[in-house]
Amino acid sequence: MSRRLPCLVLVALLAACGGSSSSSGGTTTIPTLTFSATGVSPPTMTVASGSVLRVSNQDPAGTHQLAGDSAGPCASVVSGDLAPGASWDAHLPVGPKDCAFHDTHASGDIRFQATVSVSAPGVYVPPGGIY
Repeated sequence: MSRRLPCLVLVALLAACGGSSSSSGGTTTIPTLTFSATGVSPPTMTVASGSVLRVSNQDPAGTHQLAGDSAGPCASVVSGDLAPGASWDAHLPVGPKDCAFHDTHASGDIRFQATVSVSAPGVYVPPGGIY
C-alpha cells in the first residue's frame, strides 16, 4: 500500500503538468498577406489600428518583397526579400488610413498589389482582420 501511494501522486502530478495553456485562452490570429506564384492574397483587408501584419511567401519558386507605395502612409513598410517559405511581420501605423502595397519584384502587375485598411483606434476588428 505504501508503494502505491507515491505512484498515484506521481501520476496525478504528471497529469496536472500535461498539455499547454495560454493566458488569453486561445490562439492569436495575425492578419496575413500571402504571396504565391499567381499573386498576393487577399488583395484587400481591414486590420485593427497598430496591428502586426504578417507577410508570407508561399511561392515555391519565387522571391517576393512587400513594399508600401512611395506616396502612401505606409511607405516605410518594406519587408526585404522573402525567399520561398519565409515570412516577415510588419508593425502597421495607427489608423485610420489605407495602406497600398506592392511586390517590388512584380512592379505594375495588379495581381501582386494589396490594400490594407487600418481602422481608427478603438474600432473593433476581429483577430486576423476582415477580408
